[in-house]
Amino acid sequence: MHSTAEQGIAAHWKYKEKGGGLDAKDAARFGWLRQLMEFQEVSDPAEFLDSVKVDLFNEEVFIFTPKGELKVFPRGATPIDFAYTIHSDIGDHCSGARVNGAIVPLRYQMRSGDTIEILTSPTQHPSKDWLEFAQTARARGKIRAYVRNEERRRSTKLGRDLVERAFHKRDMSFARFMKSGEVEKAAVHWKLQTGDELFGAVGFGKIEADEIYDFAVRDEASAGAVRPSLFEKTVRRVTGGSSAGGIRIDDTDDLVVRFAQCCSPLPGDAITGWITRGRGVTVHRRGCPKAMELDPERRIDVSWSDRVKVARPVVLRVITTDKPGLLSNMTAAFTESGVNIQEANCRVGEDGTAINLFHFQVDDAAKLQNLMRKIQGVDGVYSVERS
Repeated sequence: MHSTAEQGIAAHWKYKEKGGGLDAKDAARFGWLRQLMEFQEVSDPAEFLDSVKVDLFNEEVFIFTPKGELKVFPRGATPIDFAYTIHSDIGDHCSGARVNGAIVPLRYQMRSGDTIEILTSPTQHPSKDWLEFAQTARARGKIRAYVRNEERRRSTKLGRDLVERAFHKRDMSFARFMKSGEVEKAAVHWKLQTGDELFGAVGFGKIEADEIYDFAVRDEASAGAVRPSLFEKTVRRVTGGSSAGGIRIDDTDDLVVRFAQCCSPLPGDAITGWITRGRGVTVHRRGCPKAMELDPERRIDVSWSDRVKVARPVVLRVITTDKPGLLSNMTAAFTESGVNIQEANCRVGEDGTAINLFHFQVDDAAKLQNLMRKIQGVDGVYSVERS
């Protein structure tokens, strides 16, 4: 304040005036200051500068970077505008700002003299809400471009998923459709340039997914390019042909059949199958919680062949009391049932009960049920269940 009063422009002019006025050169240079001074009738240099800023630059604010660089913005501009002035990437990842050392929200309206430091985060991205308080054309243009691209990306993904579901619903291979070149032909048919634009149009609701399917199988030539679905190929590989009742599992070495590890289905268990993209059919026990979370449109009927005989891993969880000889009696039940224990984990809780986990393999659900009944009959056993 002292420096402004002693050496500022207004003080310099008043000093010259007291000393006999301005010379011709200074009069030309500072004539506009005399007019402002007379109009404002302000003698304090600080007040004078504030008045000049209000009168001359009432539609602009002057902001400083942390390095002291001056930036000019329209009144009402926010840290978002400042961030995009520095760099597009900084604007896209702007998460907040520090003004004169204090954290402020993105909606903060900058004031002349503020020193702004932008805070960024890799997880922060522009949103439509930013358009409500961004003022500069550059910032608004960058925000709109990002939002449009993001909407286009989401619509393309949604459209692709919808078309893929339309193909699977009719047991046709979507992957073959993509590789056959039909997707490019479909794009041209709808006067679009790429497959992504085609899927984006489906995502935006301009084209129905079923229309894409109908185009792919519009005639025999096109239909020949879309090969049998994963379901059809799986039936042929597992059963040697089609099966009205679903897949008969009789060759567990076939790579198109997988057994879910979450429920480890055994021959004799009630089972259900789910088409898994790129991995054939995954077989679950009926009622498996994880299977219930899968897409119902991918479900197919499966059943065990009479010839199937394969050992599958099983884990039994046995809750017992803690007493000597109990573990020996339980292992005897395994021996009587002809089942070999591969791994056993036993621990006793603070309440005196023991939790026993037995890992083994068995090739028949009936055999497993018989073993579980034998273990349940051991004195001191509270419960037996598949884990």
